[in-house]
Amino acid sequence: MNLKVIVIKTIEDLEKIRKVKSGKVIIILKGNIDLKDTVRIGDDLNDLPMFLDKGLNVAVDNAMQDLKNKADFITLSCKNDAIAHLIEKIINNEL
Repeated sequence: MNLKVIVIKTIEDLEKIRKVKSGKVIIILKGNIDLKDTVRIGDDLNDLPMFLDKGLNVAVDNAMQDLKNKADFITLSCKNDAIAHLIEKIINNEL
């Protein structure tokens, strides 16, 4: 498995995530970040527990329907740069 750990300290650090092409990403948030300012993204039912009342819950287009039903936003499929699409929406204040 291709696993990448990214530490986010500032909004500019989001560019690090955009450069990840494939695999799983673990994001470590540093600092005083409220849950309402966080984003979670998933594709399967095992991701449901991380979907919270605060913040933005995102499902990829190829996710299980039950997860999509709980999502606040549905991004592109994994094969179509889902994370990059999501980050662009956030940076452009569209979410």
